[in-house]
Amino acid sequence: MARLARTPSFIGRVNLVATQFAKRLALIAFATAALRGLFCEADFFATMQTALVALGVFYVLGLVLGEAARRIVEENIKSQVSRQMETALGSATTPRPA
Repeated sequence: MARLARTPSFIGRVNLVATQFAKRLALIAFATAALRGLFCEADFFATMQTALVALGVFYVLGLVLGEAARRIVEENIKSQVSRQMETALGSATTPRPA
């Protein structure tokens, strides 16, 4: 029985760079909102609600920014490697003067 070739799907892909960045950014936002509420002696439930909203918003923001950063780095690496390959192939094919 022949298996069909699968095309790569980006829906369920795990992107470690983006998720790690998103987690860190979300935790920083949560801690900032919680500490602000603590220092201002605000209501506990209102502070936690604000902190949880900040956590969610900054997690999504971190995913977007982390994915953008990953793509920028990958594109930069690809262009750098292609430039190095062109210079290596160019220097190998040009004859050296005697």
